[in-house]
Amino acid sequence: MPRFRFRLQTVLDHRDRIERDKKRLLALAQRELLEAEGRLAAMREDYERTGEELRVKHAELDAIELYNYYAHMDFVLRGIRTAEVQVSSLALQVEYAKGALLAARKDKKVLETLKDRRRETFDSDQAATEQKLIDDMNSRRHGRDSNPLGGTSSW
Repeated sequence: MPRFRFRLQTVLDHRDRIERDKKRLLALAQRELLEAEGRLAAMREDYERTGEELRVKHAELDAIELYNYYAHMDFVLRGIRTAEVQVSSLALQVEYAKGALLAARKDKKVLETLKDRRRETFDSDQAATEQKLIDDMNSRRHGRDSNPLGGTSSW
């Protein structure tokens, strides 16, 4: 009995490698986004904490300390704005990577579906061939059993 061989298996393997690469790139982009969001959250927390300290201690601080607090808050606020731009850029990269992964999965799925259909066709053809062989053997056996003289009949 012959074995099933999918002629486009090398293409399917290549598409599988492409899909794995796209998954890896998506994971990297998501990790970078999470790290950037963590940095942004830390900066916002620092800004809030510094602002609260400034509100509580405002009357006790001299001019230089007030200047330092406000300078620090301005510095953190600029960092927050930069981090927000970076987070939005990384979010776009994640969305792009998701789209690329979906396209790669779609390309691979097309070949997998084709392979499954060809496999089903191959299996049904093999089953039909086997059934023909069995029917042929049964008809030959039946033909020999129906001849009582054991030879070929000429009737």
